[in-house]
Parts: sequence; structure tokens; C-alpha cells
Amino acid sequence: MSSETEDPETRKLFDKIKAWISEDYNPKLAQACEDFYKEEEFDADGIRADINDCEYPDGDACALIDELSDNKGKDVLSTDQDKIKFAKALKDAINGIERPKKEVPTLKDLKGLNFTLSKSDPRKAGKVITEQCPGLFEEKDEESFKYVLAYGVKNNIPLLQWLVDTYLRYKINQKYGRGISEFNTTDFGNQYEFFKNPVCAKSKDKLRSVIASFWKRLVPEIQLKPPMSFVDDDINKFVEYYSAMADAINIMLNENENQMAPCQIDLWVIPKNSVSNLDDDGDSDGEEEEAGDGDQGNIDMIGNLEYRLKEDKDSFSYEKFEDIDLAGTRLSRFLSQHIVAKINNQRSQRLIIYVDRRDPSQTDKMKGKYFKDNYGQNDEEGKWDNDQLYRERKTTKKTWKDTIYIVQSSDTKFSELKTQYSAETSFWASSKCLLPRSKSCPSEKRTKMDPYFGARSDLNGYQFCLSWHIDSVDVIKTYWYHNAWGTRFFPIDAYKLWPMYFKKVHNGKKEQEVKKDNKTKLMKMRQVIDPGFEKWYELTVGKDDKGERDLVRQDWIQV
Repeated sequence: MSSETEDPETRKLFDKIKAWISEDYNPKLAQACEDFYKEEEFDADGIRADINDCEYPDGDACALIDELSDNKGKDVLSTDQDKIKFAKALKDAINGIERPKKEVPTLKDLKGLNFTLSKSDPRKAGKVITEQCPGLFEEKDEESFKYVLAYGVKNNIPLLQWLVDTYLRYKINQKYGRGISEFNTTDFGNQYEFFKNPVCAKSKDKLRSVIASFWKRLVPEIQLKPPMSFVDDDINKFVEYYSAMADAINIMLNENENQMAPCQIDLWVIPKNSVSNLDDDGDSDGEEEEAGDGDQGNIDMIGNLEYRLKEDKDSFSYEKFEDIDLAGTRLSRFLSQHIVAKINNQRSQRLIIYVDRRDPSQTDKMKGKYFKDNYGQNDEEGKWDNDQLYRERKTTKKTWKDTIYIVQSSDTKFSELKTQYSAETSFWASSKCLLPRSKSCPSEKRTKMDPYFGARSDLNGYQFCLSWHIDSVDVIKTYWYHNAWGTRFFPIDAYKLWPMYFKKVHNGKKEQEVKKDNKTKLMKMRQVIDPGFEKWYELTVGKDDKGERDLVRQDWIQV
């Protein structure tokens, strides 16, 4: 059956089957179902009969299941019980059975927490995470990580994620509420009320140490001070892309949650330029100067994006959209339209989206020779003058439009959320796979464990990535990666934190400001879409010296 002759009723059945099988199994098996029925030219009535009339093990067989069990589904359909389970999933899918709504993990109080484990519990938790995140553990004695994962499984909560997010938001709240920028895990360990609770007395050491282990294994923590590299671009464009993507996700979930969530979307906004925060003596002084006046230029390590993607065409698929000059609702609709098309009704997927704001008159030339010459640094022909390129990036007013790429890895470790995926898997995917390394560049050596650039690579300040972990319409967690660190991110941070990391204006004397309209929109956005984490923070943090313990206080939002 060709797509040209496919009737709407058949299309609806395909969408239902793919959504259900994607969640219960994986997107590739879901696509194989559609491919089989199309190849065999089943219409809607034929699909229903093939599925509804089958009875394993002694009744009628299902042509689809028989085909899959011999080929693409043989690993999951090897026994009669496997086939019975798969047949039930197909029947539920096409007959409109309501899938039970996924329960949002939450706690009423801390009394019910149980940190008593069997000897096998940490081993089982470690096995799951190492299967989904190969190479995560280098040492055999990384016990705290596995134990805390097992504590989470025991209590049906994402404990490790909540602990790390609590620390990150508590650290940021110290800056918002008390003006404190220097804060570390030792300070947190001494102040965190949960660690003083009798319920975790025997587990306190593991619970405390696992936060630092998370930084080491996945993504380091945010630094609340002027960075080594500033984003040399308009902060408001970054705010607009962030809010447009947040709106696009809401549009997609409201229109078709069952054929999207869970999923992960990483949005990397590549700035038009990056400048180093080093003076002539090599000291970091937090002040930005005029070009040629002590200001150090960062070499563009990214080069031509399409060259990278084509060079590694077996590892990444992509769509490219040039001359993008959209904002607001139009930008949200553009993003949602093309994300939905890419996901194609298959849940549990991860997409990467690049927004390239760099000057195409430069990046169009940064291809093979640029990478072979190590970003032009080993150029003996005098083609690349990085100082001149930097001066052009710094002084040329942006008149060109942006280019957007929608990208997906072909490696299922980085493109799919497994059926029983751990929350930490999403961090691992972002930390390992955002950009292909160039095979041409001497500096970009690939290893089995690090074939790509991820969130742990600052790329000379050009990395600025927002990651949405979308469990459901009720649970959407956002993270921000920049300068090789990361943090849990709320809308308030776009106007309270981001200015510190952007190049100053007025000869380096004044931070950039978020426009009033953009700030108003950020204020009106729901700051936290994660009721389980909100409750956890409330239960475990306690009150500060002002009697406050809110995750996001109203007076911070209004400033």
C-alpha cells in the first residue's frame, strides 16, 4: 500500500499501533509493524482481523507477529508468552483501550521512606544503569551511586535526580535570596534538613557523597560567577528560542500527548560569537573590553555543521531549515510542526535541535581544510587568520538569518528512551552526544566511549544547550548546559542568571537586559512543572532564617 493510496482509517490504526508499541517496546519495532502491513497491502479491516482474531498459543496466528518473531522482533517474541503479551498490546492499541495514566512520583511525607536493601538491589540498579549508559562507571567500588539508585527504585521515586536538583536549586536560591555565589556540596550537606532526618541516618554518607559522584560521572555543577567565555550575542534571542520551544512542547503535548511523551528534546542555540574572559596577563577579571584592547578571541571549534553531519552520515540523520526569522507563536508552531513530523507518532525518542546564529559567510568556508588544519591553526598556506575571523565576528552586525537543524542519532543509546529507563539516562545522553566529532580534525580524536561532543565539552564557549526531559504533560523538567556544566532550569533563570554569562554592553560596564515583553512572558510561565519534585523540596529543605522554604519565591519572580 503506497502512502498515496493510504486511507485515513488505516493511517489512524498505524498511529495507534506505533504509539503503543513504541512505549511498551521500542520505536523501531513499532515502525516494523507499519512497514509489514504496508508491504503486505493490508487495509484497515485486514489489520483489525489479523490482530483481533489471533489467539496464542493454540488459536489463530497473527501474520504480523509471525513475521516479526522470525525477523526484527525475534529477540522480544521468542516464546508463546511473549507473543501473547504482544498480541494484547496490539489489541489494546487498535481497540481504543485507555492506557492507565502514568502515576507522577510523589511523597506525602518522609516517614514512609525505606532505605533497607537486599544485597542484590544495588547490583540490579547498577546493571540497569550500566546497560543504558555504557562506561558510566570506571571504578568497581562506585557503590554510593548504585545504592542511591536502588533506594529510588525501592521507594518508586527518582531519588538521585531529586537530590541533585535540590542541591542545584538550593545553591541558586542562595544567590537569589542571600546574594551568595560561593556554595558547595559541603555547605549543602551541613544545611540540608533531610540529612538530619532519622529516616536516612544509616544512609546519610551515601546520600551525601552521591551528589559529587553525579558531577563526576555525568555533568558538573553550575558555576555562579563570571565564566571563562562569554556569549557574544543578543540575550533576548536566546530567551525567545527558549520560550518558543517551551510553548511548542505544550502545544504538542496538549494536541497529542500519547504519541509524544515520554521524550527528550535538546535545543542547542549556537551564538554568533564567543569571547574569552581573559585579560592580556591571562587573568580572569569579569570585565569585557573592546576588540584589540586586551580582549581574547575564541576560535570557532564547531566549524561547518553540515560538513560534520555529512562526514558522519551513518551516525546522524538531519533536516536543515535555512533563513529562519521567526518569533513568538510562529516560531513555536514551526518547531512543533517539524518535531511532530520527525517523531512520527513514535514515543520515547530523543531529538537534538541546533539553532546556528553564526555568520554563514564564515561557516560556509569552515569545512574539510579548516578541520584538517586543526581549526586553521596549522594552516601553512595562510588561508585562515583566526584573529581576523574573530574581529569580523565581533564587529560585524548580524544581518543574516538563522539556520535550524533537527538532528537524531542513529544509535539507539542516544536516540531512544528505554522501556524502563532511568532518569539519569537522559543526562548521560546529553553529556555524551550533542555533536559529531570531525574525522578530519587532528584534535578531535574519537574513542569508543567518547565518539561525540556532549554537554561536558564547552567548545570554546559556543555550547549553550537547553534540555527538556518530558515525562508527561504534568512532568516536564528542563536543564541548561553551558561552559561544560549544567543545572536544573526554571524560566526565572533566563532573566536573573543568564545576563552574567553574556558579553556586557556599554564598553563592558553593563550586563545585557532581557526586554520587558520577554521578561513578562517568563514571569507568567509556570516555573516548575514537576509536582513530585516540588513536594520533595518542601519536605526536605526546611525553612531558612527568614522562615521561607519555597522552591521559587514570588518576590524573586517579580524582581
